[in-house]
Amino acid sequence: MKKESLSIMTVKILLAVVIFAGIGVIIIGGGYIVWEYSKCATNNQITKPINQETENYYDILEKKCAGDNCCISSLKTMRENNYKEADESGKCPEGFFMNMMKCITSYRWCVPIKEIEWESCNQDNDCEARFSHCDCRYHCVNKNIETVDCAVECDTIGPILPKCVCENNECVENQPDTSDGQTYRNEEFGFEVKYPKDFTKQETVSDNSMLYLKRAENGSNIFMNINIKRNYQVNYFEAEEIKIGDRIGYKYFYQEGVGYSGVVLIQLDQDALELTYDFIGYYKDKKISKEAFVENNFNQILSTFKFIKKDDTSDWQTYRNEEFGFEVKYPESDNFGEYKVEQINDIFYIAYDNYDDITGGQFVKIFTKDRKDGLKQAIEKKFLKNFTEEECFVSEKDINYLYKYPESYIVLSAIDYPNGEEYPLENKNNCPYAIFNGKSYFLMDSNHPDRFAFFSIGQYSIPVALEGVEIFWQDTFKFIEN
Repeated sequence: MKKESLSIMTVKILLAVVIFAGIGVIIIGGGYIVWEYSKCATNNQITKPINQETENYYDILEKKCAGDNCCISSLKTMRENNYKEADESGKCPEGFFMNMMKCITSYRWCVPIKEIEWESCNQDNDCEARFSHCDCRYHCVNKNIETVDCAVECDTIGPILPKCVCENNECVENQPDTSDGQTYRNEEFGFEVKYPKDFTKQETVSDNSMLYLKRAENGSNIFMNINIKRNYQVNYFEAEEIKIGDRIGYKYFYQEGVGYSGVVLIQLDQDALELTYDFIGYYKDKKISKEAFVENNFNQILSTFKFIKKDDTSDWQTYRNEEFGFEVKYPESDNFGEYKVEQINDIFYIAYDNYDDITGGQFVKIFTKDRKDGLKQAIEKKFLKNFTEEECFVSEKDINYLYKYPESYIVLSAIDYPNGEEYPLENKNNCPYAIFNGKSYFLMDSNHPDRFAFFSIGQYSIPVALEGVEIFWQDTFKFIEN
């Protein structure tokens, strides 16, 4: 009985040990689970979005820094000045500019423009030109005031290094004095341009050179040239299209040896005007590159370029045809003789009065079209139904920049034909209203889409020689209601 009781007791003891061991495991495991859950909850609390309404704005940003020195330093500047963080793209609201420290993990913050007092001064000697990476431009500032720059890479640079003066206790750019040879004016080709005062005129190197300037720059030389390229057609596919004066120009830059150059070409009828800016030598300013320096200076000079308008046609005659819906002005005469004009059906002719047959003169012809068709489509429908593109075609390039028509006008070249040995020569003669021996083009006004015109001008324009006038009869053409 005792043995049986002892056995039962032993089993009970073992069972109790197992039960207590299990409970211990559960307790320990539960503690581990609780600890792990607590750790996860803590981590989630750090990484989940923080409610800025319940925690201090800058404390929140400091937690995001996670001990990074650059981040914390940038945050210190923000906290001291009560600056707020820029948006994810680095942009700031209107009236602010973006700033940051020059290290990768810096916060980007917004600075109110009105708080900046860099421009205050008492005398000219207080002022200097200082480059800012915040907007990639030079500014006139007080040289005794320390400014904080932005850590932004500048692909393009604003206006060239200005000369700064103190006016009304503010550092401002001294507008250049354009007297004493700083403005070049060419009456023959009708334009003017300003250039810096420290350039000196050099002897022109050819008959086609109009202006040749030189300036020394830290042991290097800068040259500026204006030339006329005779019988030259600008290849606009190789350059950037820009607005210069009231015309379209084409600009490009290139590197050659230790030089860097800028070129602008402007089509003037059959000739082209060329402006060049060349930096030859080594550039020593570390603030911006030589390329940026050249592009900056050249662009500022180009911004002063303008054509001289000589378009007084007050004493010209006006021809108006309401049936075909157009109006045009023409001179009675020029230095070479008198003109005669005549309307034959839908064609307006103009020629010198010594022409036996006026139909050999210059003319404009009017065509009707579907209002929904563009100019290219209208030309193809009207003239090219029976031609393939390997025989005749219409260029899509609007060349209104070569003329003086309003922006609503579209100008396309006369019908063209492929060139080369593989194409038959007779294409040139078979194509209607084709490019041949001088200027010719199609014209349409978007405000009068029911018609278009074809101009045949040839190798000279009318008037040929009329002092004080650089506008031709075709430039005065306009569509009217019919």
